[in-house]
Amino acid sequence: SGRIPGTVRIPEASGMCHGGRFSLVADVTPLSAEANAKKEFNVDLRMSGLRFNTLMRELIDSVKPFVGPPSPLEAEPAVAPKAAAESPKDEFSRGLLDGEFTLRGRVGDPATHSGRGTIRICGGRVLNLPVVTALIEASNLQFPFNSSLDFAQARFYLEGGLITFEDMSVQSRSIEIVGNGTMTFPGKDVNLR
Repeated sequence: SGRIPGTVRIPEASGMCHGGRFSLVADVTPLSAEANAKKEFNVDLRMSGLRFNTLMRELIDSVKPFVGPPSPLEAEPAVAPKAAAESPKDEFSRGLLDGEFTLRGRVGDPATHSGRGTIRICGGRVLNLPVVTALIEASNLQFPFNSSLDFAQARFYLEGGLITFEDMSVQSRSIEIVGNGTMTFPGKDVNLR
């Protein structure tokens, strides 16, 4: 759609995934009417109520051929998929994810990509760091209870191939771990404090 051939507009797309909802608005626009003209894109993605546990499991399984141990279904082929599935309570054990992300730039030119996003996860044990949590509690003169790190948030922006985390935090009722830093993409070189 549009005056220039090759223009694509998605005024609204929405659906369900990992027990939550997402919505998307996007467009791709050629810079000129020439056949092989460069194209610019804009994407606005919003997510709400996604089960963080199942989302992380799917992401880990997608890179499983490169890292990590085999999934239980590969290790024990006799187990039926239904029997290997987690209970509904376990699906919520790491909380629910809400977030939004915008991205724009030229197709095929990562140096022109820029965007901004936020992510929030709450309602379950987001991270399980029992030794670290106990040490932080003890250093704050608190009895080490291994408090549940049940809230996490991050604000970030992307410019070219560099993601800058303005604010990252993981919290429990008694402690907070905060940080910021950068990560290259797609190289994934991390520099965090």
